[in-house]
Amino acid sequence: MADPWSFTMDFKQFNDDLRNLPAKLHGVIDKVNRREAERFQRVAKRNAPRSNDGPHIADTIALTPGDAEKAEYVVGIGDDALIYAAALEYGHVAPDGSWVEGEHFWLPAKKISVRRHRRALRRAVLKGIKEQLGL
Repeated sequence: MADPWSFTMDFKQFNDDLRNLPAKLHGVIDKVNRREAERFQRVAKRNAPRSNDGPHIADTIALTPGDAEKAEYVVGIGDDALIYAAALEYGHVAPDGSWVEGEHFWLPAKKISVRRHRRALRRAVLKGIKEQLGL
């Protein structure tokens, strides 16, 4: 007859796995965040408007690491010389006084990327939890 209290060893292992879960999942989350930030950067660069003269705002779209504890990555746009990203997105007044319509490139890319990122993160975290807990 099996000892009715033998499940305590499995329960102890399960609790240890739960305690180690945040450390194990941090790597998974970091990987997904980086991959999705890189994807957003590519989409935003591809969709950014370009002209035939001078440097382009698309060339300033860059990925930088954010807070490592939060597995954060930041995709930024613009630099000291090219500060007109909002004017391109929303529209602006031209030097001759006429209104120039905006070319939406940042917000549509962000909207699509946020959806993809949430789904990818949810899948990766659930997979990591199942692997860690042996489910």
